[in-house]
Amino acid sequence: MVFELSITQAFIDQLYSLPAGQVRLINRKLDVLRDNPLPDGKQRKQLKHQRDRIYRLRVGNYRVLYHFNSTLVRLLGVDARSDVYEGIDDLVVEPLPRIDPLEAAEVDAADLDAEIAETGAAPSPWLATDTTPGVSKDDGGGPTTEPGPALMTPLTHPITADLLAALKVPEAEWTKLEGIATLDDLMLAEIDDRLRDRLFHVTSEPDIDQLLQAPVFELSSSQDLEKLADGDIIELLLRLDETQERLVALAVNAGGPVMVKGGPGSGKTTIAVRRVAKIIESLRADGIEQPRILFTTYTNALVSTTRQLLARALGDDAGLVEVVTTDSLMMRVYRAGGNTPNMTGGQDVPRLMPKARKAAGHPPGEGPIAKISDAYLENEIMSVIVAREIPDLAAYQGIERSGRRVALRRAQREAVWAVWEALDKELAAQKKITWPMMRRRAVELVRAGGGARPADYDAILVDEVQDLDPTAIRLLTELCPARSRLFLTADANQSIYGGTFNWRAVHADLRFQGRSGNLTRSHRTTYEIVRLASRYLATDPDAPLDEIAARTVDDGTAERIADQFPRRGPEPVIETIAKAEDAPDALARFIRAQTVAQKVGPGGVAILVPTMSYGETLRRELEKLDIRAEAVRKDEIDLSSPTVKITTLQSSKGLEFPVVAIAGLHVEIPPGIQGRSPEEQTEEWQRRRRILYVGMTRAMRSLLVLVPAEPSPLTAGLVATEVRELATV
Repeated sequence: MVFELSITQAFIDQLYSLPAGQVRLINRKLDVLRDNPLPDGKQRKQLKHQRDRIYRLRVGNYRVLYHFNSTLVRLLGVDARSDVYEGIDDLVVEPLPRIDPLEAAEVDAADLDAEIAETGAAPSPWLATDTTPGVSKDDGGGPTTEPGPALMTPLTHPITADLLAALKVPEAEWTKLEGIATLDDLMLAEIDDRLRDRLFHVTSEPDIDQLLQAPVFELSSSQDLEKLADGDIIELLLRLDETQERLVALAVNAGGPVMVKGGPGSGKTTIAVRRVAKIIESLRADGIEQPRILFTTYTNALVSTTRQLLARALGDDAGLVEVVTTDSLMMRVYRAGGNTPNMTGGQDVPRLMPKARKAAGHPPGEGPIAKISDAYLENEIMSVIVAREIPDLAAYQGIERSGRRVALRRAQREAVWAVWEALDKELAAQKKITWPMMRRRAVELVRAGGGARPADYDAILVDEVQDLDPTAIRLLTELCPARSRLFLTADANQSIYGGTFNWRAVHADLRFQGRSGNLTRSHRTTYEIVRLASRYLATDPDAPLDEIAARTVDDGTAERIADQFPRRGPEPVIETIAKAEDAPDALARFIRAQTVAQKVGPGGVAILVPTMSYGETLRRELEKLDIRAEAVRKDEIDLSSPTVKITTLQSSKGLEFPVVAIAGLHVEIPPGIQGRSPEEQTEEWQRRRRILYVGMTRAMRSLLVLVPAEPSPLTAGLVATEVRELATV
């Protein structure tokens, strides 16, 4: 048997720092691990003082750290003998899961099982080290964090010109790195975060528990390491587990569309990327040599990343795949239909709604919809009537309004429809159109055919489909006549439609019986973060607040979440702030501590807020505290920018950051919501809670939620944690 090799990003970065000849020697020696990774007491040894099995391979004056199970060797790091053992004693790490027994002549399965048995039972998935943040201070207003002593962790390797050249750091960046001698200084350097991560990996002590929990990349052949030896920067594909591999090939030649569901970080996007190769193979078997394939993402920030992954997975065939956001495709169709878009701003429809209600004979506070607020009325019109393409009043009277808690009688629906007609006229008079209306018009143009309709695609892959309007899903379905080539990924927990969304109501061909799969494990977000987010989402916001606060933290979900989310990390911090003005200081302390603790630059930090106006205010305050930040909208996010990203909770869908802070929840308590009907309030709070859940699960390693002192249905279930000194995390 031959073991598969996988590598961490740290191993890749450390290889770059070594002489090319040494990399080639290491590459040749790795064949030893492919044949037999078991220790022999000489070339391969197990490290002492480890409760998990960490091994080293001797290659001249260098040592390769690795870990293995019954089929896979994970290469963790490589360094000179004098440096590789620093900082790795007395750590408890999580092992790779056992897969299948070995069946090989070179390594007998019984021998391996005996070797494993000698080390005792597998360690607990919990880290033995205390990862809960530091000492609390309570002045009567809830626990807060006090600034602690500044961390000045020295680099274990100096940053030299030779090192920067080996790591392919552009010379224009060298002056920014002069004189840097501590991790704190490196964190603050104004350089690209990918370069910063590379320097973290080669100039600081190895963190074995993080390395074992880090994503691993496929090392498909020795040529990959040869390219590294030649100084090439290569993009490697994440390694899939057995479940993910099975879903890549799920029903490729079936008679209908395929859907894969999974939670945050479960690998849905990676599966979609890998499936493209299977689809191309199948299409070519059917005689289509140059297929036309569409891959849609939810946000522009992911378009570039997806293209890079496709290039690695497909090589030259990546040119067959068009990668766009669904909205950009629909806007292209809309323009091709002879339309000049004049999109509404955030306040245009709210400003016109009272006028439309009056024109329809149903002014606010009067008639059958007297108790329905303008905000709810706008949402009903755009997300039900427009997004679901309701053609007339008769159809509206007969539909089931899935996901809507406020029941509407016939007279009320008639009034809502009259307001919609009046609003449509008002918008037309101003030559403006909303995004849902533009999407509806685009799908109408596609159905009508003609010059506005793009050529059909041989296959379409849709990532995070639950975040799309029904009109967008219909358009994509129409552009893929071979329904068996339509592949969707979805996350029900993030859906704005909740658990009642009916796919067949969107399109009759969206039937997934026998052609769907579920991903239950995530390697992106930590157990501690998902446990908090899941409990929050399960909390009944209508329950009395004192009952919620008194609930036990052991709600029975921990065991299930622990299996699905094997990564471990620090407990999330829920900090109560007495007033909004306290937020910038709390955020600055958290960011400074966690960028050092998690070894990420400012670009690896996101602050999620309810509104862009609050985000801009926060940016100005953080800059006064020497925290470089930028307030950016969804389509403006540059993931490579070396600054803290401040964006809205809504815009964070589809993104991920090592460190996330959520602030401004006091903004999510608008006075107007208190005047709505109980049903409206419940529906609105549940929608906002789902969005907050999405924001929490954008965090990969570390999470802070700043909670206003005054309780509300939005923050129900978020009980302030015992906040200790953040710098000790």
